[in-house]
Amino acid sequence: MVLAAILLKLGGYGLFQLTPLISPQAAVTHRLISFSLFGGAIVSVLCLRQIDTKILIAYSSVAHMSLVVSTTLSQTLYGALAAYFIIIAHGVTSSGMFMAANLSYER
Repeated sequence: MVLAAILLKLGGYGLFQLTPLISPQAAVTHRLISFSLFGGAIVSVLCLRQIDTKILIAYSSVAHMSLVVSTTLSQTLYGALAAYFIIIAHGVTSSGMFMAANLSYER
């Protein structure tokens, strides 16, 4: 829960701070966006095959953060707003899902 609630959000905030240093037209930006989306797609397919609830939640966190990386690197207003909404919504829901999975395991 600490990883999902705090560390990923601090990484997202650090990404927001470092993004203005990268030119939006740079080839590196396009490669990072495509690498992020490809990795998110692979992790999403892995989520379909999981039977362990905690691992499923952790993989979905990685998939959500790949969306945050790609929307942030787009350097548009809508991209920044989408990244903020994903980070806030994921912070609330993933912590709740980890708590529910823990309650399920205890019973």
